[in-house]
Amino acid sequence: MPLAERDNLVLDYLATSDKGAIAPLFLKSFHTYEFFQKMMPDTPQTAKAWTEATQFAINDPNTICLRVTDTSTGTIVAHGRWIRPKGEGEKGQPGHEEDRWGSSFMEACDMKLAEDLFGAFDRNRENLMGEERHWYMEFLLTHPDYQGKGCGSMILRHGLELADRDQLPCYIDSSPMGKELYENMGWKLDHKEDFDYRLSYYFGVRRPQKAS
Repeated sequence: MPLAERDNLVLDYLATSDKGAIAPLFLKSFHTYEFFQKMMPDTPQTAKAWTEATQFAINDPNTICLRVTDTSTGTIVAHGRWIRPKGEGEKGQPGHEEDRWGSSFMEACDMKLAEDLFGAFDRNRENLMGEERHWYMEFLLTHPDYQGKGCGSMILRHGLELADRDQLPCYIDSSPMGKELYENMGWKLDHKEDFDYRLSYYFGVRRPQKAS
């Protein structure tokens, strides 16, 4: 049963058999930025790293792995991951960066660029959320041919409905490409950091909304 449908686009859960599709989707989505071309180039090691990291996320009970498929081609055209909030009374937050990206992932990266970026992700999440329970939109990949067609909104809306049901905030870190979409869906991206190769990232929180 699909989670959502829009024209010929269907939202449902990512399966283990899909894990090999995520590296090409990342390259298409993020290699428009020179930073990501340098940080994680198009190599067999990158494909291996994304495949292993995707399998880790699929197996992780704290992670909701979503896909949007174009039913006319059978192709996965968008992928996103939501990290569930920690349980009541638990210490630490699920989805800590060092826990999610294994050695093969870091070996595929330019270490300085990766440490700068992932360090900013952890630092801003800690500064903005601390020990507050929250949902975390970890990342969103959309094939360039499908950007602006509602794929990202389908993935985001699924998690936001869960967060609003729980009456919990959502944290996000955003590339320039996603900033407008996230702001339109209620995030306040009030924090910014600049990186090498003219890349900026934005960090912020969406507070829960009451059901109408």
